[in-house]
Amino acid sequence: MENDLKDVYIELLDIFSQMVDPEKRVRMTKSPKLRDKLASRMAVEAPDSILHAFIEYRDAAKIYESDVEIMQAFGNVLVALRKELFPETKMKTWDLLSCFIVDVEDVAKRSEE
Repeated sequence: MENDLKDVYIELLDIFSQMVDPEKRVRMTKSPKLRDKLASRMAVEAPDSILHAFIEYRDAAKIYESDVEIMQAFGNVLVALRKELFPETKMKTWDLLSCFIVDVEDVAKRSEE
């Protein structure tokens, strides 16, 4: 696996392990060998749609000044994950973000302006 792509998988793994399994994140931090092994496994098993959505989010976080655009890009990552787990899902970006953001309706309205 290319180093640049490996770094993307490690970054993605770090973010989602922090949300889902903080103890595993601590173990990965202490063991780069474990982290690399999990990132390599993710490269084989994770669908491209999730990787592409994550890269778009990461790039958005670097170039956009608008918090709304960054949140929408993160929501797209959540949608890609949700569609992988539940292909029939009808949930949209802002629906999933509402699980994390209390005033998501206000933020979504700003995105439409």
